[in-house]
Amino acid sequence: MTDDENPLVGARLLMLESSASELGFADAGDEPWGVAIDIGFDAEAAATVISLKDGTTSLYTTTGGGIVGGGEHEAVSAASRGLVESAARHVEDVLPRADTDLPGAGNVTIWLRIGDERFGRTVPEAELMSGESPLATLYATGHGVITQLRLLDDARG
Repeated sequence: MTDDENPLVGARLLMLESSASELGFADAGDEPWGVAIDIGFDAEAAATVISLKDGTTSLYTTTGGGIVGGGEHEAVSAASRGLVESAARHVEDVLPRADTDLPGAGNVTIWLRIGDERFGRTVPEAELMSGESPLATLYATGHGVITQLRLLDDARG
C-alpha cells in the first residue's frame, strides 16, 4: 500500500498541513490545538497518534492498521485533550518545521500545531524513555493516549 492509498497517512498529513481554521481551531490563539507523535520503526514505517484540542483522536501505522474515532469515547477524548493541554508547556522544546518527514528507526518526532504553524522535534526514543529529553513527559502523556486507544480496541474486540 502506498502513502497515496493509505487514508490514515492522509489523516496525518491533513493534521500537519491544514490551517487551524480549516480544522475548526481558528480560536486556539497561540496555544497548541494539535499534537502528533510519530514513532519510527524503520526508514519507512511508523505509528502515529494524533490528538486534537477537541478530543479527536486516532492512531495508525504506515502499513495500514489503526484506530480511528477513538475520541468519541470519553476516556480517550480526555487523554487526548490532556496531551494537547500538556503540549503548551513544551512549546519552547520544539522548532518550526517545514517538512513532514517520518522519524526513522529508533526515533520519535513530536509535532505541535499552533495557529497555522507546524513545530516539531525528532528525538531518539531512548532519550524519551530515559527522561533525558525535555519532551519525555509529553511523550509519556502521548503513551497514555495510546493506552486508552488500546483499551478501547480490546473492549471492541
